[in-house]
Amino acid sequence: MRPILFIHFHHLTSVDWTIFDSQQRLVNHVAETTLATIPIDKNQQVIILLPNTEILLTHVDIPTTQRQRLQQAVPYALEEQLAEDIEQLHFALGQRDVNQHLAVAVIAQRHLDNYLNALREFQLSPAVVLPEVFILPLISESWSVMQQGQRVLVRTEKQAGFAIEGENINTILPFLTVPSQIIVWGKLSESVRAAFNSFNVPIIEKMLDDNFLISSNYRTVPINLLQGKYQPVSQTAHLWRPWRLTVALLLLFGCIEIGKLGLYYNQLEQQAQTLNQQIEQIYRQTFPQAQKIVNPRVQMEQQLSELKGKAKNTRAGNFLILLNQLSPVLSKVTSLNLKEISYQSGKLELSLEVPDLATLELLTRYVKEAGMNAVISPSGSESKGVRAKLQLES
Repeated sequence: MRPILFIHFHHLTSVDWTIFDSQQRLVNHVAETTLATIPIDKNQQVIILLPNTEILLTHVDIPTTQRQRLQQAVPYALEEQLAEDIEQLHFALGQRDVNQHLAVAVIAQRHLDNYLNALREFQLSPAVVLPEVFILPLISESWSVMQQGQRVLVRTEKQAGFAIEGENINTILPFLTVPSQIIVWGKLSESVRAAFNSFNVPIIEKMLDDNFLISSNYRTVPINLLQGKYQPVSQTAHLWRPWRLTVALLLLFGCIEIGKLGLYYNQLEQQAQTLNQQIEQIYRQTFPQAQKIVNPRVQMEQQLSELKGKAKNTRAGNFLILLNQLSPVLSKVTSLNLKEISYQSGKLELSLEVPDLATLELLTRYVKEAGMNAVISPSGSESKGVRAKLQLES
């Protein structure tokens, strides 16, 4: 458990502070001093008590249970009861009572801001900010009362109570419901005691001990004022805040790039579908007898392989293969005239005519470069050029 620092504001420049160690033992207590006297320990939990004279504790009857809607509706539900503009007030939501009425604490934003700014000047970050009456222990059907100087604190219910100057106590008590008993913590002035005696109910006096604050069950506080925009920011969130815009931009650009990739993928998918349709169309035109088409590209490759295998086992196939090998070489010699073609016993023979011997030598070099098993020999010359025979074996 962490050490705990209680700071009780009487007003902005006057506080009581109390420190308990991690074993909930009292370490130090100083009354009516300033924030500058508080020893700073970043490990301790800071709990703030604010004067109830600046806080209104009330309740509203709103049926919705959604927190966001409640935060929006509560100010308008209380608007007629408040003297200040609701835009200038802070509304902290509590819990619902047995009648399902929602408890609410109302404080001027300027007051809360002043207290929090004063704490920040001394590097004090509160985890809990409470109306001061909530430090009073509560016993069923009883009021808890404590007097601090001229101010009287009265806790009437778990989430209700008020603070008032002692000299004005008689003006408010007649309008309140009489409790079954009143428990007084500490001592009351004669005038304040006389005012409570007018209720004619038992008054039980209890003394305050050193552990009074720590034993007041602060962990189950009904209303913490640090809500909404005043909600504490964790250290991780504080470090994260400067990078939020950068990360948001990175996420935005990442989404744009993913969108572009998705669009590109869709385009490729459409192109692939178009190509598959074209392949299937060509396959049907080439092999009209085909009935079942699953993968036209693969099926076409299989059909072509079968045709090539069949062609190699026939004379016509061998002739076409040899001619197909020779055609690229012959096409390189533009001045060549093909006079005759014959094929017999696996041997292809061509009768050629070229303009001169230099062209014939060029053709011979092309054949050798192609690595063909071919023989070229002159067969005579005429006025138009040189005749030759080209023999190619499979």
